[in-house]
Amino acid sequence: NLPSCALINFLKGFGLGSAGRAGVGLLAALTSLAKTPSKKVVGGPFAHVYRSLSQLKKEPLQFGLALGTMFCVHNSIIYREDSKASRCKHYNSARAAYYAAFGLIFAPREFRQTVSLMAIVRAIEIAVRQAAQKKQIPTIPHSVELAFAAISARISYVWIFAPYLFERSYLSFINRTSGKPVAFLRGAEAVTKRSMTPELVERVNNARMK
Repeated sequence: NLPSCALINFLKGFGLGSAGRAGVGLLAALTSLAKTPSKKVVGGPFAHVYRSLSQLKKEPLQFGLALGTMFCVHNSIIYREDSKASRCKHYNSARAAYYAAFGLIFAPREFRQTVSLMAIVRAIEIAVRQAAQKKQIPTIPHSVELAFAAISARISYVWIFAPYLFERSYLSFINRTSGKPVAFLRGAEAVTKRSMTPELVERVNNARMK
């Protein structure tokens, strides 16, 4: 029945959200602990673990409530609509996803924007693909490659000239994958903020020669 479906899906989503967030936080703490010598860690070798766990006091609960609510609302609407005859079954998934998205209210504020943008891009992609398959819009050869190139160019431009617009975690990911020295990255950020100093110029030049 519908109440049991809602309860089961809420518990399933709550378990996945809370356990997943706690596991990711603990893994990040252990990774940073392995990379940092214990002598340089203030508070002992387990200071990173303690700091990460102290930051995870609320987030596992928030992620659990958000994912549990989304699972509960989405699957309950699908279960209810599929159990009765309806002419609009094509739009059941879209309607269920719309109402389930309100579960993001329980998620951390900085997480809502990221998920919303990803969901919007994915929804546009699916809509365009289905419209192209039904020949409602013309198809463009190599459109995926063109879109990927345009998005990559935009990300590279923002990374060089306005890195502060990125989220901190995404900026750290790009900095690590770029392979650039730390002095070069700090110099690029200083140029955008117009806070370049002679000492930093020398460090950047030395980094470029390596």
